[in-house]
Amino acid sequence: MKSNSPSGEKTSEFSSFHRGIPNPNILLMYLEEKQHNAITKLNPLIKDLIKNIKNKKLLDIGCGIGSVLCQGLIYYGLNPKNLYSLDQDPKNFENDEYSRENKVVCKAENLPFESNFFDVVHSNELTLDNPDLDYLKVLKEICRVLKPNGFYIANEHFDQVEEMKKINENIKNNFKEIIKNKNLASIGFKPLIRAKYLDSPKIGKYQFIFYLFQKKSS
Repeated sequence: MKSNSPSGEKTSEFSSFHRGIPNPNILLMYLEEKQHNAITKLNPLIKDLIKNIKNKKLLDIGCGIGSVLCQGLIYYGLNPKNLYSLDQDPKNFENDEYSRENKVVCKAENLPFESNFFDVVHSNELTLDNPDLDYLKVLKEICRVLKPNGFYIANEHFDQVEEMKKINENIKNNFKEIIKNKNLASIGFKPLIRAKYLDSPKIGKYQFIFYLFQKKSS
């Protein structure tokens, strides 16, 4: 599957990742796009995150060779010492296009961190790239390591809507788990945003599905 994500083959003005330098343009999609419901909802939340990112601790799960969002957050002030990059494949840490000081090799189902440690957890294409993932268990672990009121930002990308029809049953089941409010409530999450958009005039024929959950305060 080709994508504009760091693990994909295509790049665009929104993905400076392969040029090896932090560039604010990689967050334009989150900050400036105004024609789609998902971005309209995300915009103030992402702006607030950027404004207060300097002293936040962030976990990037299933980071692959890197995340364009995390790279952009470093540009906006995220301290690299507070960024934890986690992936089960050590080969994904052989080359760094941006500062990744805390490299953790393990599976997402068993996070080696103490509870209430992170302010933000991020994942990109976690379900698509890991078809055997026990995503419900991952959500429980993410909630555990997040501080009260902390955020989990997740997104999945598809070149075309038809890609959704090709993914295997376990991935489809993972998506179903995401949208069950009962499951989320039992874990300790409240869903803030579950949205998708297609055919952005800036991005082209490219589907994004966003999930933004917040850990309950108690």
